[in-house]
Amino acid sequence: MFDRISGTYDLLNRILSLGMDVYWRQYVAKFIQQDHCTILDCATGTGDQLLAVLKKGPKHVEAWGIDPSVNMLDLAQKKFANTPFAHQVHFLPGQADTLPFDDQFFDFITMSFGIRNVVCVETALKELRRVLKRGGTLALLEFSLPPSHFIRFGHHLYLKHLVPFLGKCIAKESTAYRYLSDTIAEFPYGDQFCALMRQAGFLECRAHPLTMGITTVYVAS
Repeated sequence: MFDRISGTYDLLNRILSLGMDVYWRQYVAKFIQQDHCTILDCATGTGDQLLAVLKKGPKHVEAWGIDPSVNMLDLAQKKFANTPFAHQVHFLPGQADTLPFDDQFFDFITMSFGIRNVVCVETALKELRRVLKRGGTLALLEFSLPPSHFIRFGHHLYLKHLVPFLGKCIAKESTAYRYLSDTIAEFPYGDQFCALMRQAGFLECRAHPLTMGITTVYVAS
């Protein structure tokens, strides 16, 4: 599915979020405040989250981006080829529940709009815990449901009707964007998701709701 929508993925992200996806990724990047570190970005897609992290300015960083979509990774490599960060980033095909890295390999791990798509959330979180160094930081950005019933109702209508319509018009793909609506409604968020992180072995789990709760950044060590 993500291979099919890769060509219009960035454009639709900007349109559907009204440009807020840029701010959300920048918010994730602020939790990486260390030089001389290793970074993993799971479900990296076209590399926007890694780009936001590296633009934040950490020095002497080596980063990896993994994604199961080969088409997405091709676009990420092309995007980074024209940046000063090209030599710092390695892109690999892979999935969050079977990471091809040694134990305690990374200082920081990010994952934006990806944990909702894994086969088993608990397995993926344990795998992320395995490759994160002691004292390392995990920052996950994911969609959530606004606490306000009024805003939630409007958000539901937007996801259920307008998002698939725009997906069909721009990407010629309504199914993928209908999937977006369905999975957001079903996925645990807030305290429920923090509980899953703690069960996987993470500490100091905190939820940071953004944009009236439309998205949430989960940070743990």
